[in-house]
Formats: sequence, C-alpha cells, structure tokens
Amino acid sequence: MMTVIGHRGAPHKAPENSLSGVKQAAVEGAERIEVDLQLSADGHIYICHDDLTSRTTSHNLLISKSSSHELAKVHLENGETLPTFTALLELLTTPALQHLAVSCEIKPSDVKIISALAKEIAQNKHFSDKRLVLSSLSSACLNNLAQNPSMAHIKRALLWKTDITPTTISEIIHGLKESQSHILHPLASIYKRPLAEMARVYNLEVYTWSQIHDNELEDNCALWHHLLEMEVDGHCTNYPLELKRFLRQKKLQCMDS
Repeated sequence: MMTVIGHRGAPHKAPENSLSGVKQAAVEGAERIEVDLQLSADGHIYICHDDLTSRTTSHNLLISKSSSHELAKVHLENGETLPTFTALLELLTTPALQHLAVSCEIKPSDVKIISALAKEIAQNKHFSDKRLVLSSLSSACLNNLAQNPSMAHIKRALLWKTDITPTTISEIIHGLKESQSHILHPLASIYKRPLAEMARVYNLEVYTWSQIHDNELEDNCALWHHLLEMEVDGHCTNYPLELKRFLRQKKLQCMDS
C-alpha cells in the first residue's frame, strides 16, 4: 500500500505549512509530511510555499528580502508565527512525532539555501536526516545537494508537473541522472502508463502529489484508485485522513477476496 504524505500538513484542517498542520497530519495517520522551504535575507529557512507571505499570513513580505526579525512578526491565520525549519526539526524530535518522515521542497535554486540547510540540520543533533527527503523542480539544485559533502547522503527527489510527452520523459531521465536522484515526485494527474513504464525501467521510487486546490474526493476517489493501479510508492495528499481510510478499505477488500 502507498505511503500517505500530508501535503503541507493537513491543509483542510489547519493552515498549510503550519506546525499545527504537521501535528494534525500525524494524528490523521500520515507517515510523512511535505513542506516548502524559503530562505530569508539573513540566511534563515522558513516554511512557506510562496515567495510572498501575503496569501497565507497577516503580512505582505518577500521572504528572500526580509530579515528573520521582520519575519518573526508574521502570523498565520491561526495565530502561529511563520514557522522556521529549525522549529519543524525540533517538533519532529518530540515523542509523538518521532515516527514521521518529512519531504521538503526547496523553492529557491540559490545555493545559499543548501548551506543554510546543512547548518540547521547539523545543529539539531536529535533529528535523523534519514527521515528527510529534499525535492526540487530544478535538477541543478538537486545536483548542488549531491555535490555538497555534508548533504550528498540525504535522499533527493525530482519534482515534475509538466505534461508527459516523449520529449519531457527524456528531460526527466536527464534531470534524474544529473541530480543523481532515484526518486520522482510527479503531479498525480499526469502520472499515466508512459511515465509509470519509465519509472519501472529505471527502478525509481514514485511519490505523486496533488495541487493544493485539487478535490481528490470527487468521482468516488477516482484519482486514488488510479494511483493504486499505477502502483505508486506514495501520494502527497490534501486529505491524509480520507486517503488513510481509503487504503484501509482497499486492504480489507483484498483480504476478503
């Protein structure tokens, strides 16, 4: 059965990319959570999908041009401050969340964020980076990770969201080779037979993802049925509780048949 990954936590129950969302995803049965990483002007890593904070917070700041002092004043809709990567790692070392793996999408391609990541991971002695997957749409960013001596051992995943054609399949293969990655994170809606066949040939781990506004529950969870048929390793979902229930039901059906 596929691994259940909470997309930005549990976005239908808590603000996306919030620490409360991480906790909620774990309560709902997710085995992994996915968050997005941005770099502040003074070299600190924050968890936020957008470059600007305006969509999800009380302020309108460009993270890459803002200091950690300025960003400390930014609050999510539930009153939490904009979470830092360090705060996430500390949360993941608490007893209730020590089982939870984390997939982090690196949003900027600037190599500065890789140095910052290495520093913050090294500073948290109680967090095992074996629980971590670092992903990016940029194979060059992933290659920079592979070339960093303190980061090369951490699992890397290539994100993909462009429609699949023979040309884009070649681009995916090139990107995986360039970044020395063996994990593919394609958008769920484009994961069809040609891409699945390529993943099989190259012995890739495949973890699909849904966009934040996708309604995965429509048509009797048709997307999840499709992903099971495609034998993906896991799915990054906006509905971790519902996907977990769906998988339990399918498992029971298999046992009864």
